[in-house]
Amino acid sequence: MEWKEKIRHWCARCERSRSETKSKLNSLIASPREADEFLEILEKEGFINEERFMRAFIHDHFKLKNWGPRKLYHALLKKGCESHQIEENLALITPKEVRNALNQTIALRFTLYPDEHKTHRERLIRYLQNRGYTLDNILSALSRL
Repeated sequence: MEWKEKIRHWCARCERSRSETKSKLNSLIASPREADEFLEILEKEGFINEERFMRAFIHDHFKLKNWGPRKLYHALLKKGCESHQIEENLALITPKEVRNALNQTIALRFTLYPDEHKTHRERLIRYLQNRGYTLDNILSALSRL
């Protein structure tokens, strides 16, 4: 299979960011100029779309993995997305949805570790912060327990 078809197939399997695709192209071919030209072709053909990638990434990681907005922001920065575009897409998540996801994460954690909020409160807070939630949201959610 030719490298162009290989990249098209790779991009068709799931949403890819431009920087992910560029690094994959650089690993397959030696010429950066040729990689940039092919990236443009992939964008025109619809295999790569940065906006679509961000929305899919946010949806999957927020809804399925219960990641908070902070973790999503930093993960998208690592993927090579621009800060202002990330903020625009994260603004689509309402504060109510964030609270619901946080409550689901806490409930799941309590099923695994039932007494953690009583005995290891700091550990629970640290865990939730690592999931991408702000300290204010965490403390308000824990105060309602």
